[in-house]
Amino acid sequence: MSATLEGFARAWVDLKHHVAERAFPATPSPLCGWCPLVAACPAAARDGRTARVEGLPSAAELGIPVLRPPAPTAPGPSAGESRLIAAADVAGHDPADTPEPAADEQLPSDLTAAAVTAVAAHMDPQEPGTTGTDNGGAAMTSLLREDKPWEQTAGPDGRLNPNSYSATAVFGIVETSVELLHQAGVPLRPSVVTALSRTPAHIVLAVQHDLAGSRSYQDGVNTRLRGALRTTVSTMPPPFGGDEHAWSAWAARAIRRTDSIAKAAVDLFDNDLADEPWRDLVGLAVPAPVIPEPAAAGRLHAVS
Repeated sequence: MSATLEGFARAWVDLKHHVAERAFPATPSPLCGWCPLVAACPAAARDGRTARVEGLPSAAELGIPVLRPPAPTAPGPSAGESRLIAAADVAGHDPADTPEPAADEQLPSDLTAAAVTAVAAHMDPQEPGTTGTDNGGAAMTSLLREDKPWEQTAGPDGRLNPNSYSATAVFGIVETSVELLHQAGVPLRPSVVTALSRTPAHIVLAVQHDLAGSRSYQDGVNTRLRGALRTTVSTMPPPFGGDEHAWSAWAARAIRRTDSIAKAAVDLFDNDLADEPWRDLVGLAVPAPVIPEPAAAGRLHAVS
């Protein structure tokens, strides 16, 4: 109940902010085809979303305002400024029909971005997936686009959805790899980070395929196995500085240990707890830590 109330409170604050800014960022999805505004939404048009039912109204029929600049010679105090006009007053205009400028198209120095394209007033001028003139003067496609967590990719190009479970997986693996390299004192070169990131990914996916028959970062078992891998790495550090044989042997041992952790967890769930299970720990031999003996010369030098 508390989480639900907090969610409503955050949504209320966000809505008030959007109303104050008169900007309501759209998040296109496969459900756009059934939305009454799909025929009038520039974001839906940008992603190629079309109506899936008949009789949906256009922007002109809905009376949605459109942000358009006046003519350069327009008289009056509003000359040179953008103004809102009703979509019905623009003959034949529908925001969904307005093409976006090409990524490499240069804007004339005497025109603003508003003069290049008509933007629906309810849309944020800084559309998700593009950068505006403040970031270089051209519309450039961004690397990531948001969608629901259960959607692995987003947008027409199928780019990684940073809100997805897969994004959590791959970001976590790379972050862990960078931490391991830093702790070992290895220089953080891109090729080294890539190689080490793919190594734990290979281990996790190998165990995942053995347990669940899948290799998707999106699966819940992938999350559990990444936690098991962290334990594996902390108890069996990677052989930095080792040769190919050392790394191959380490990867094989890491797969076995991660797999055994996962199977022990499943076994713990499947089987009833025995009475006094700690009996098997009584008298367990613990090897004494090996303390290297300092060199004799070193001891004499310290005494002197």
